[in-house]
Amino acid sequence: SSTTTKETDVGQNREVLGSSVVSNVLDAMRHGSEGAIYMIPRLLEIIGTYPRLAQEFAHKVRGIPSWMFIRWISQMLSLLDKPEGGALLGILTDLAQTYPQALYYPFKISSETLVLTVPKIVANLERILIRPYPLLDQFTQHLEIMTHPEHRFKDHMDALKNLIKASPRDDQAIIAMFKEISADVFTEKRPLFGDYNVGFAKKHSLEWYSACGQEGQKLIKMDLKKFQDFIVGMMNKHKMASGTMKMKLKEFSLWLTEFEMANHPSSQYIELPGQYTGLSKPIPDDHIKISSFDPDVLVMGSLRKPKRLKIRGNDEKDYPFLVKGGEDLRLDQRVQQLFSVMNEALATDQACCKRKLWVRTYPVLPMTSRVGIIAWLTNTKPNKE
Repeated sequence: SSTTTKETDVGQNREVLGSSVVSNVLDAMRHGSEGAIYMIPRLLEIIGTYPRLAQEFAHKVRGIPSWMFIRWISQMLSLLDKPEGGALLGILTDLAQTYPQALYYPFKISSETLVLTVPKIVANLERILIRPYPLLDQFTQHLEIMTHPEHRFKDHMDALKNLIKASPRDDQAIIAMFKEISADVFTEKRPLFGDYNVGFAKKHSLEWYSACGQEGQKLIKMDLKKFQDFIVGMMNKHKMASGTMKMKLKEFSLWLTEFEMANHPSSQYIELPGQYTGLSKPIPDDHIKISSFDPDVLVMGSLRKPKRLKIRGNDEKDYPFLVKGGEDLRLDQRVQQLFSVMNEALATDQACCKRKLWVRTYPVLPMTSRVGIIAWLTNTKPNKE
């Protein structure tokens, strides 16, 4: 029919227009246009809509410096298991080889779900990113255990509850979760675990294993009511101190407490997070490296007990960050990214510049789906004050 013919023509015209956008934006990037970098999210949308253009994108993107895509790493990783993901793999592989610490944390958090859908791609990127940099993995693990064990336990219980009430039950998944919880919260002799973490494990591990069994065999037979009663009873036995307070870093992680960059080979180092802005070509050799950590942490009085951790750089300066556990900070990161783009748009408008219109932004750096860090802002107060 004529209606169908018109719709086909419109679709073809849109694809031709999309091809023109892809080609011209990539050509502009090849010639060093910074403005073209802001069009990358639109290109990702186009190649997702028109699969044929993904092949065109993959061909034309060759030769463009990979650093120009740094700003949009998270968006590209989210598409790896989509049909257009193959067109992005070359860029991500180049980033992994050239700027590994720009890609490490976004990949770490995305791989938690990607490993289920594209395991071969994840394995190849892990070979480049994860295995050669054990310090980054240890750093991330020990940031996770800075979250109070009471909160880590509660988060695990929320996930376990969903498995318990599922119908039909997946006993293997319940046992796997039991082992993960036991290793994370109830292992007294976990290396470099921190005194507070060890104390919690010693106080509650007997009750945990008595109720669930040494291998979790009792857990798979629990009904939902018995499980809930057990959890409520266990959590009521351990009350955390309220209010803002100072604690020692060694209470949560001996690894962070004892870390000294000088004790590791020159090829093994941790860059201060947040230095890859994507606004210019990075020079990793000039980046600030983590030298050590301040032995004191400030524990906030809010519900999740986030902690201010001071990172000591090899430039002899301190860099305070707020460590937030039990939260996926990717949405917060996207909001800050949006504000940054808004500020750059405002900066190009004469009237906005005259009125000094801008939004104060700060780095938000998700590490895993369970922990992230936020740059500490001085001279600020909570809203409720």
